[in-house]
Amino acid sequence: MLPYTFHLSFFAAKKGDAISVPEDFSDLVSSFAHGVRLVVKARPGLSRARLPKIVPQADGKRAVEIVVAAMAEDGKANKAILEYLAKSLGLKKSALSIRTGSSARLKLIEIEGDSAALQAKINAWLVGLEKA
Repeated sequence: MLPYTFHLSFFAAKKGDAISVPEDFSDLVSSFAHGVRLVVKARPGLSRARLPKIVPQADGKRAVEIVVAAMAEDGKANKAILEYLAKSLGLKKSALSIRTGSSARLKLIEIEGDSAALQAKINAWLVGLEKA
């Protein structure tokens, strides 16, 4: 007989208990050969910048709405959005570029780097954003 007794306890979730399920951001973030792409909706020219939030689109998908004070002229708002994302995600500005939508509100931002690491970093950031 062993000198020690081990007891294992298992706790099952009861009906009605909240269970944390990771949110799916596959409509916002996708991988490509050299990094990831992020769907962004620009709101330029407001009196002051606000925190970003996840907003629904007409097609049922979502985008990260980024509000900047810079005007949408001569690429000022695009530059402000890329600078904001680089700072928020702790990345170099040179790693970010606008793939599509440079003159539209809906943009596809490419972020170059290790896809898995970037995906994890962006998903963690998205979890903290307010939903519209």
